[in-house]
Amino acid sequence: MEESFIPVHGAQITVIAGDTINTKAFSYVNGAYKNLGLDPHGTYKDLAAKEGFISSDMLSVEITEESKTEADFVLEASQE
Repeated sequence: MEESFIPVHGAQITVIAGDTINTKAFSYVNGAYKNLGLDPHGTYKDLAAKEGFISSDMLSVEITEESKTEADFVLEASQE
């Protein structure tokens, strides 16, 4: 059986540089999000979370100046 994914509206995306929270954003209805003002030559740790879901694993994301960078998260519904 093929898995299907549904966009999560209102998930909080946290971007961490080193040990410091750099920025936060919230996902749109379609699950997309934007984090602005990041150094175009940096590597960041990204995390997604929303009440009622298990937080995502932390992703290591490298930003490049040449293109838009995408990071996709999977949030599983909490059993509680």
